[in-house]
Amino acid sequence: MIPSRLLQKLADDPRIPESSRLAFLRTLDMDRVWRSRRSEKRVHEEQVKASTRILVHDCEGQEILPGVAVDPMMSADATVQRAFRFTKKIAQFYLECLNRNSIDDAGKDLVSSVHFSQVYSNAYWSPSLMQMVYGDGDGFILLDFTLSPEFIAHEVAHGLTHFTADLDYVDQAGALNESVSDVLGTM
Repeated sequence: MIPSRLLQKLADDPRIPESSRLAFLRTLDMDRVWRSRRSEKRVHEEQVKASTRILVHDCEGQEILPGVAVDPMMSADATVQRAFRFTKKIAQFYLECLNRNSIDDAGKDLVSSVHFSQVYSNAYWSPSLMQMVYGDGDGFILLDFTLSPEFIAHEVAHGLTHFTADLDYVDQAGALNESVSDVLGTM
């Protein structure tokens, strides 16, 4: 969601508190890992399902995915509730407006992991796990990435691109991948 150049610029800005700058540097290091994984070939089973389930996991500040499964209806955690509610609305939008049964058009479950790592200042689609991941931000410049339904829709759209165009996440194809996610996220 947040481009590497911007994270680096924030990390280099002496006007920003040191704790936030360190969070941005840590996020950059972690982003390098998952960005390299985007280029790996992905193996997955296609499953046809009657309806899409919206699943939310809590990483509890750890870097282990997908995290602990959470019942959004029983959870008092606002981040869990937002991830569930907004993802459900996106699935409804895909079905009603795009005539599409989830991101794979076969009812694939939409899985989100929240509270990823400590002060992780980004969000992303994991092609290897086929799910969305949301950090809580540094709390100063970048906040919880589930606060914006557009951010969630942007990451879900990366899943749609994965199952349709499967654009490589480099150069022009990567820019197009981001653009499609921006447009669908805004819609």
